[in-house]
Amino acid sequence: TGDLLIDPCATGSAATPITGALRALCIATGVPAGEIDNGTLSQPTAGQISNLAGGNPNLTPEEADTFTLGLVWQPDFIPGLSATIDYYDITVNNAIALRPAFDVMAGCYTTARNPTLSVANPDCQLIIREGLSGGLTGDAPIGVEQLNLNIGEVHAEGIDYSVQYGWDLDSWGSIEAALDGAFVMDSSYIPAPGAARGRRTSWPMICA
Repeated sequence: TGDLLIDPCATGSAATPITGALRALCIATGVPAGEIDNGTLSQPTAGQISNLAGGNPNLTPEEADTFTLGLVWQPDFIPGLSATIDYYDITVNNAIALRPAFDVMAGCYTTARNPTLSVANPDCQLIIREGLSGGLTGDAPIGVEQLNLNIGEVHAEGIDYSVQYGWDLDSWGSIEAALDGAFVMDSSYIPAPGAARGRRTSWPMICA
């Protein structure tokens, strides 16, 4: 199964049915006209739809641009203390991943990605609806095709840090305390060329 909260073809109602180019595209992609005009096409149940996931022999290699900078501090005046900080900025082009179902739907049903709302749009070809209801749930191949693809871009930027201090206890051995952490400045992706950048919330992480 795949995740999808909003089916653009199920946003109408009996009082205000979908009309115009979007209506024509929904019908062209497999929604019965009666479901559109009566506003009876249901949104995905519990945000779940059927999907087809798997490999892809047409994948090309990922390419990455990486910049890292690290510093280590071990002061002579505080024996046993060691501190490190590492900065990274990584951009992966042609990253291999599954495109989210919502991105495939947006590629087909929005004028930003499909200006003429043409059924010939490549993303529309990845959508196969159930013949009677026009829904996206059923046995294969019904649903959204989500094979591994070279998506647009993945970007990660952040800082890792560590502070360690050790005590020499002579014949008793030694004790070491450490504080390790990470701060994610950016974790984002572009699921397909021309798509909007998806962004995960930045967060600090500390591990003692």
